Amino acid sequence: MEYVTDCAVPMSLIPSDYRHPLAQQFEEINNDGNLIRSYNEWGLASVLTYAYTRKVATKAEYNTMEETIGICLEESRHTRTENKALFRSIKKTIKSGDKDSVLPLAKVLMSKIGSALAEQHDGMSDEEEEEDFDDE
Repeated sequence: MEYVTDCAVPMSLIPSDYRHPLAQQFEEINNDGNLIRSYNEWGLASVLTYAYTRKVATKAEYNTMEETIGICLEESRHTRTENKALFRSIKKTIKSGDKDSVLPLAKVLMSKIGSALAEQHDGMSDEEEEEDFDDE
């Protein structure tokens, strides 16, 4: 499954520590001549995780992003309480300036997002997948 976002970031701009080993990015030119980037679930998980940690570190608004990621995780098997605890730990660690402790927590988040997206894709019926391909 490929995920297209409004503002796709090249994977090369994501630090290697924040790129999941299974992360992939795809590039193609659409009919209008525009470059379209998309990701597999692990690529999207990598981008979302890095973007989230950067938003927290720069004190940018991250509540909407946290809520959206949380909903995705809840659709899988991760409870709201578990998700909030992870987000809280990441924020606390970033704000304390302990950069060495941020990465392991970010990798947990990345793994949860990627596995949740993969599980949700696996749960799609063949008919839903065919509809997605027909739209392209």
